[in-house]
Amino acid sequence: MNSLQTDLIATRRELADSQQLAQLAETRVIDAQEQLEMVMLDKEVAEERAELAETELEDVKEKLAILEVENDVLKEGAIELSFFLFCGN
Repeated sequence: MNSLQTDLIATRRELADSQQLAQLAETRVIDAQEQLEMVMLDKEVAEERAELAETELEDVKEKLAILEVENDVLKEGAIELSFFLFCGN
């Protein structure tokens, strides 16, 4: 009878240890899932910001192209005016 009681106590301890390990593992899984959720949200925000930055970059490139054309037109006008003022008289 003493041997059975010892085995029972040992088995109960093993069960308690196993339950603690299972609970710890479950907690770690939940923590990992929460961290993954946060990382995924951060990724989504970063992707949205990147898309916005790309759109803004395209807008700036278009404005730059327009300004370069306007600058060229102004340069040509200035050259023609200079030629007229100095050579036209």
